[in-house]
Amino acid sequence: MGQQQLLLITLGIILVGIAIFVAIDIFVTSAAQANRDYLTNKIYLFSDMAIAYYKKPVEQNGGGGSFIGWEPHSALYTSEDISSDEEKEDTTKSKGKGLEKSGGKAKGLLKKKNGDSEQSGIIISTQQGTFNFTMEPKRIIVAAQGIETGDDGKNFVRIRAEITEKNTIIEVIN
Repeated sequence: MGQQQLLLITLGIILVGIAIFVAIDIFVTSAAQANRDYLTNKIYLFSDMAIAYYKKPVEQNGGGGSFIGWEPHSALYTSEDISSDEEKEDTTKSKGKGLEKSGGKAKGLLKKKNGDSEQSGIIISTQQGTFNFTMEPKRIIVAAQGIETGDDGKNFVRIRAEITEKNTIIEVIN
């Protein structure tokens, strides 16, 4: 072969290698972004329900100006969301009732008292991530963790949100 043909083959191999590297990078980046979008979307859905509960009078099974007692409706996460690991018996309950999902228990209800302020918490695990809700009378703190590696390349996608009576503030951590 001539020197020009060897140079073209070498150049072709280098270009194919670069194209494969870029394609893998784009795939990983889009997977993390899709996971981030999923978590954010679910937080907004949970937020709408929580604010409605907060504003509804106690007589109509609402919070009457408090987030304490709010539980996410099972229609917001499907049975496909629940992975088989979460379908085992829930052992995290301390007080209150267990929240059941068909096929197993998908979440656990925790109630605790910190000094004078009452708090309750719910953990929901889906195939796309875990949502940890901490309810206080005037706000809900949500810590969500996805299943994809985030922007730092070593930790999972994480989102923190604060739900109040008037708005929802979402902060992307990774």
